Amino acid sequence: MNNQILDETEIAHPHFYSRLANFWERLGAFSIDILLLSSVWGIFLMIVGWENTGTELFRKVGNSSTIDFQINNLTNPLWYLKMGLFAVYFAGLESSNSQGSVGKSILGLKVTDLEGERIPFGKAFIRFVAKLPSMAILLIGFLMQPFTQNKQALHDILAKTLVYKR
Repeated sequence: MNNQILDETEIAHPHFYSRLANFWERLGAFSIDILLLSSVWGIFLMIVGWENTGTELFRKVGNSSTIDFQINNLTNPLWYLKMGLFAVYFAGLESSNSQGSVGKSILGLKVTDLEGERIPFGKAFIRFVAKLPSMAILLIGFLMQPFTQNKQALHDILAKTLVYKR
């Protein structure tokens, strides 16, 4: 991006717009990341002897409503540990020189600020935290991405970030 500051019209210019990641690319990258993180989390639970935690969680989901499930998560210290792991993973990698998680790197995507520059850890952390309301409202914050002017999901808009193809 040559350290050039882009305004909203320039970001929406067809040249820049064609370089913005689409919904399917982003979903693919996220799927790779979740598969990786879930595997690491599962191994961690087995190492510390909590391997039945996942089974118990699915049993609870089958016997309760979505609201009960979300409330149970909020009272479970393991949920906070897991979210901490996810936050460090996403914020750390998106603010690093690679500018993206493992999934984004595999698919050739990078996270930038609105000027096309690497984002600091604080902004990457805000971006991660801003994903949580999107999950809580039936994924609407993610599903809006293809319909916004600069292909931004809700967390991108709140954190003032873009996701580009390399």
